[in-house]
This record gives sequence, C-alpha cells and structure tokens, in this order.
Amino acid sequence: MFCRWKSLPATDGSRFTQNQAVYSTALHQPRHRGARILSFIRAKNCQIVFIQETHLSLLESYRLGAGWVGFVGASCGSSKSRGVATLIDRRLQFKCLKQSTDKEGRMLLMLCEIQGYSIILANVYAPNVDDPSFFGLLEKKLIDLGNYPIIVAGDFNEVMDTTLDRSTTITRIPKTHIALKGMCKACCLVDVWRLQHPSGRDYTFYSPPHRSLSRIDFFLVSKSLMTAVASTNIGNIILSDHSPIYLFMSTINTTVRSARWRLNSSLLLEEAFKDSLRSQIKLYIDTNIASAPSAGVAWEALKAYLRGHIIQQASSKKKANTIKLVNLERQIEITESSFKRDSSLVNLNKLTKLKYEYNTIMSEKAEFSLFRARQKYFEEGDKAGRLLARYIKQREAMTSISAIRNRTVNSTTFNKNKKCFHIKPYHPMLCTTKRMDMLCFTTSMNNSKTEKNVKIELCLACFL
Repeated sequence: MFCRWKSLPATDGSRFTQNQAVYSTALHQPRHRGARILSFIRAKNCQIVFIQETHLSLLESYRLGAGWVGFVGASCGSSKSRGVATLIDRRLQFKCLKQSTDKEGRMLLMLCEIQGYSIILANVYAPNVDDPSFFGLLEKKLIDLGNYPIIVAGDFNEVMDTTLDRSTTITRIPKTHIALKGMCKACCLVDVWRLQHPSGRDYTFYSPPHRSLSRIDFFLVSKSLMTAVASTNIGNIILSDHSPIYLFMSTINTTVRSARWRLNSSLLLEEAFKDSLRSQIKLYIDTNIASAPSAGVAWEALKAYLRGHIIQQASSKKKANTIKLVNLERQIEITESSFKRDSSLVNLNKLTKLKYEYNTIMSEKAEFSLFRARQKYFEEGDKAGRLLARYIKQREAMTSISAIRNRTVNSTTFNKNKKCFHIKPYHPMLCTTKRMDMLCFTTSMNNSKTEKNVKIELCLACFL
C-alpha cells in the first residue's frame, strides 16, 4: 500500500486551440469545474493533491472541501488569474501547524503533521516570465518554516534540464533557471522524476504558438525523503493543457470506513434496467410467493433480493465505464506519444477528439456527484447527525472573534487561559458614541456565537 502524493495542473482550458467552448462553461462556474476535477482525483485515489491556477476566490476554494476532502489550504490572487490549492484526504491524520502565502496567490507553504510526521508541503505556480526573485522568495519562506523535510510540487514554468526537458533547443539560459537550481541546492531538494529517469524524455506541457514541448511540472523532494519515494510518473494531458504528475510514497496507515449503500437513482432513467427489474420481480413472485409464510416476510425478502440485483447492475455499469475511461486514457497516451514525436495537425486533431470524449464522461460524473450532494443535504440537512454537526462547527469557526483592531489600539486579543477578553481601551470611544450605535454594537457582540463563559467588560453607564 502506498500513499499517493499528486500534483494536478492548471485548470484553465483557455490555451486550447479547439473545443474551447466545452471548457468555457466550466471556467465561469467554479462549482462545476471543481466537481469535475474532484471526480477525476477521486477516481485516481489521491490522498494529497496540489492544484495550480485555480482561478477561485478564497471562499470558492474552501468549497472544494467536500466528500473525501478533509482540509483545504488555498492562496488566491485575482478571480481571473493565478491561485493554488492543496487538498488533504479526510482519512489522513493531518494537522496544519503553520501556513505561509504570497500576495499574488502563487505559492502556499504549510508546515504540517501527517500521521505524527512533521513535513513542509509547498504548492507553487511560478510566473511565466524571467523573474528570479520568485524562487528567491520561495527559498526564504522554506527556510523560515524550519528544518523539516520538504515536498514542493507545482507548475514552475521552468525546466530543470535545458537539454532533456525541452523538445527544442534554447540559445540563452534564463535567470529563473539559475535561481531554481540555486534554491534546490540551498534547500537540498532533488527532482524525483529526473533522478528515476536519468536520460528519459517526457513532457508535461505543449505550447501551440511555439509548437514545443517541455517538462515544467514536477516534484522537488528533500534528499532525506528519497528512501520513502516508491515511484513517480507523468500522466496524460486530459483535463488541462498540463499533465498531472504522480508521486507514490511509502505507507501511511489510514482508516477506511465502509460506505452505506444507496440506490443509484440514475439507473431508473434506463429502460433496459427497468425492464430487467420488472422481470426479476416477476421471477421472484412466481418462485417464492406461494411458499412465503406471510406477506411481510415475502416483502422483506423481495427488498433484499432486488438490492442484490441492483448492486450487480450498478457494479457492471461502473466497471464498463471504468474500462471505457481506461481505454480512452490508453489511447490518449499512445496518441500523445505520437504527437510528441510528430507534431502534425492530424495527430493534434485526433488527440483533441479523444480528450473531448474523455471530458464528456468526466462532466457526466461531475453532474452525478453534484446531484448526490444535493440529495444528501435534502435527506440529512435537518437531522441531528454528522453532516449538521460539521456544518455547525464550521459556522462557529467563521463567527468566532479572535482579535479586535481599531485606529488607536493595534490589537486586543483573547486570553485563551481565562476564556475572556477586555475592551477597556475602547471605553472612551464607546462613551462618546450614539445610543443606537451602542445597541448595534452590543447586539452584534451577543450574536457572535462565542462560548458561554466569555465575558465582555463594558461600562454600561454610558447607555443611561
């Protein structure tokens, strides 16, 4: 068993020369785009995921924390550019100790504990210009987090080997390449894929304007972690214009809870399934109704019998769809290899057609996932259960007051030991404020969902 650490590429499809309309719908609807990517990740059994170029706000990034996702870390730029997100499987014993980001939403560094093991996870989306200061800032942030093992993943927009990682030759070595190599040397980082493929040639990005291929997406891992690395490989360019990168590391024990069975209601839309269900009911009645001791026993046995039949039909359909996706991925891999050798228009059109077919299936899976999510909230939203408890916990975390700031006083923070905080510095301001403002202030403080033993020391004489 291996723990998979995976890096997913940019979700922007605007660089495609064909089928741009297929992607544009998802690009302007973060929920559908996130659902499609999450469906793809879930099918790959990921446990830690690095996503670059999310194009999401901070609130929209946190909406990715659904289903198998237990923690979402995000660094956001503007709504139309940049942004990175790191997703953690909820089955992992994960604790984020410290986060560090930049203002442009191009890097997210987390000092965390996974199964009690301290490690630094860095998600990077480097600028596509010759800016060596970016990697200088990244190096500084990595050093500031402490002396811990490091895993850096993302879109570096620069290659590690100017000869093997490009399909075309370049005449000038960029300054970012020198800065990237310097950062790796200072932080003792190695390119895992190149270490396992010393003379191999594979690429993660194709540039249509330059008609060139390059490997600009990769993992950089501390030398102390190399004994735990099992393998790494480059996926196919399917959902984006970049290839996903997979890193398989040594075992991290996780607890797997068996899922509760629910009827896949989409099967009822298929006439063949409904016909088979009718025939099974008729067969059961003809065979067992005469020997049943009572109508209640016959009904309970019929439900169990139909459940087994439905599970069989759903499993067969799922296997068929999985085989179809696997075959499409294999065809895309073969066609992509041919395109890397011969960048002809025929191979490009064939590759684009296969990607379109694959994206259509993934969009259908995303739509079904959204339907199941709405159904879950409809069935369990008003019940006292895990779903409601998790929602209340998130709401309380959002409304809690950790500090107060104004013009004259920098910060007045909570006393975590005494569970109280003081607003004495605000006494002169409160005494000179109008009565209605005071009432609004106290009402908002009372509605802040703080703990019962939180005390607010106010001079109420100013209201009299």
